[in-house]
Amino acid sequence: MRRVLTWVGKVLLLAVVYYVVASGSLSIASLPGNVSAVWPPTGLAVVALLRGGRRLWPAVFVGALVANAA
Repeated sequence: MRRVLTWVGKVLLLAVVYYVVASGSLSIASLPGNVSAVWPPTGLAVVALLRGGRRLWPAVFVGALVANAA
């Protein structure tokens, strides 16, 4: 049970951090509604998945989904 709670905590933390970084990156886009030339959330996702394993992919998915929907 403790292992599951730890995993859920990591997923929620990564999703929130991804959302914050993605929102900041979208705010520096050259034109509103366009993609940013620099996308730091990709680096965050790669590092998180390399260090934490594939079990953290739901966090990246949720963070990206919420950031793009907002």
